[in-house]
Amino acid sequence: MTVPANQVLTGDAPSVASFACMCCSVGDIVHYLAVRVRIIDTLGPATIQPVVAARHVATTLKDDLRAVLCAIGDDPASRDALDYGFVARFVPIADADYDDIRMMVAAAAEEAGFLVLR
Repeated sequence: MTVPANQVLTGDAPSVASFACMCCSVGDIVHYLAVRVRIIDTLGPATIQPVVAARHVATTLKDDLRAVLCAIGDDPASRDALDYGFVARFVPIADADYDDIRMMVAAAAEEAGFLVLR
């Protein structure tokens, strides 16, 4: 569920967790709300969506892109853009790196009384 920014600012929002997640991808509204909203708790850090390449892309190009993405977090010229998107850095991942998300989903499902997620 997402809610309009004015409901968050007036305290009329029934839940702001999903609103905050949605804001992370919006950018400007996050900076607008940052000085107006008090954060009482956070989740994370958590694994985000991966950067992927199609199978037909040459392995050497994939390796080069991986190296550039993994180095960009240390590049001062890129820091402002990464900070604006709330990105600390890019790192190589494996399937097990998403276990944190799986645990959060399982905990939320248990709390909500869902035995099976469909």
